[in-house]
This record gives sequence, C-alpha cells and structure tokens, in this order.
Amino acid sequence: AEAAAEEAAAAADAPQEEAGVAAPDAEAEAAGARYRAAFEQFDKDGSGFIELPEVEALLQSLPEPAPQDEAAALLAIVDTDEDGRVSWREFCNALLRASPPPPASAPSPASPPPPAPTPASPP
Repeated sequence: AEAAAEEAAAAADAPQEEAGVAAPDAEAEAAGARYRAAFEQFDKDGSGFIELPEVEALLQSLPEPAPQDEAAALLAIVDTDEDGRVSWREFCNALLRASPPPPASAPSPASPPPPAPTPASPP
C-alpha cells in the first residue's frame, strides 16, 4: 500500500504528458490526480496540510453534521506522524488503506490438448 501511495503521490506531482502520449501507468496517474484534487479541496487555506479547523469545517458541512470531537479523532487516525496535521503523503496512504485491493488477475488455465486419436484395433 505504501508503494502505491508513493506512485499516486508521484503521479499527481509529475508533469503532464504530451498530448496523445499515454503515461506508463495511466491508472495510477488518474488516481493521483483525483487524490490531489480532493486534498486541495480539504486544504482550504492552501498550507499543504489538512489541519483540525479544516476537518471540523468539513464535518460541519455534511448533511448530518458530526460532533466536534470526531474531527480530532478522524485527524488522529490519518495523522501517522502525529504532528497535528495531515500531509499529502498521509492523505494518500489513508485513501489507499481505505480502498479495496484491486482484483488479482489470475491467468486463465490453458485448455488441455485434444486427445490423440486411438488406432483402430483389428477384428
């Protein structure tokens, strides 16, 4: 999960590809762009971190506002370095932990070869 978070973070920070040229991992790049857009939406003051007042404002904007103490609890879950704020990397890691793993692509078993014809036995 950590490697995937780093890929998503790197993809969001990477310069855009030239038009018509596909990125090596377009799915990771798209996920990184979505993660970055969400992070920036929560980081209202543009500090590069999501801090307690921003989490409180988010929870109060929900159709059913959450109690203020839930903001601190939510922040503590995501704030793995315990500095009181959520960095871009912590945000990506939290999203990846919350996402179900991609389905394993198991190769389909090869069909067995057809049976060899048996010679006819004499009467």
